[in-house]
Amino acid sequence: MRVFLTGATGFIGRHLTPALSSEGHRVVCLVRSPSRAEWLKKLAGVEVVQGGIMDEELMRRCAADADIVFHLAACTRALRARTYYAVNGEGAAVLARAAAAASTRIILVSSLSAAGPCTSAGPASEEDTPSPVSDYGRSKLLGEELLRRDCPASLWTIIRPPVVYGPWDRDVLLLFRLARLGIILQIAGRKTEVSTIHVEDLVRALLLAGRGSAVAGQVYHLSDGRVYTRDDVARILRSVVGRGVPFPVPAAVMRATGLFCDLAGSLTGRPPLLNSDRVREAIQPGWVCSGRKIEEDLDFSPAVMMEDGFRSTYEWYRENGWL
Repeated sequence: MRVFLTGATGFIGRHLTPALSSEGHRVVCLVRSPSRAEWLKKLAGVEVVQGGIMDEELMRRCAADADIVFHLAACTRALRARTYYAVNGEGAAVLARAAAAASTRIILVSSLSAAGPCTSAGPASEEDTPSPVSDYGRSKLLGEELLRRDCPASLWTIIRPPVVYGPWDRDVLLLFRLARLGIILQIAGRKTEVSTIHVEDLVRALLLAGRGSAVAGQVYHLSDGRVYTRDDVARILRSVVGRGVPFPVPAAVMRATGLFCDLAGSLTGRPPLLNSDRVREAIQPGWVCSGRKIEEDLDFSPAVMMEDGFRSTYEWYRENGWL
């Protein structure tokens, strides 16, 4: 199978690209920085193309030479809200038009942020009306809407993972770094609930979706099947790291911290790891979804639960000098 992949050097791409290569597919990877893509050239059947998703002519050529497009590239941190909408929204539209022109299937990796917060009392399902609370979530939803507008339903599939973690992830890394310092941050007064998925399970789901034509025109949520409370996460972190005491932080302090990080980012010109947009998501009561639909349609079954996933991820961080 001929694959065109965006976001190959990102967290998920670092796992999906080797998986596609090991299955014998020819993979063309779009990269912005060739210096970050040297490892890709060592994979069998992988070709690197330099460029950006806003280059419509390049996207048309790459999509026309592929059987399927995996669109992973996204903006997860930005100094200005318009950057989210340009990359996650308009960028998806460019890929959608390119795929439609070539009659090439496209799988868009979106986010549970596009659906909006939900708790175990009413887990997010694919039929719910989306209600995102952040610019990131709204931009991912815009990408979905533009994909639907510009590409026939017979060609597209949307995957909305919740919190994704595993080797190469820099977001959950912060939890481990703080836990090693003896701190497990929690939002005071909130019994936050989350769904999660290990990156290996996400990649398996993407490969299954890539093989199945029956998933065309469908939106899928992913989950490892469990709902984790803030106390569950604290317990697992403490078990894995060997230390860490819950440290409740008032939501107002989190908001103020987000604003301070926004200011720091504007002064340095570099998007901070934490900002007001991420704080808006963090203070929600829950990010819980049901993965029943993808389990039924694709016979997908998650294999990695948080206990084992956090432990293996922590070991990878240590072995690779991230901690």
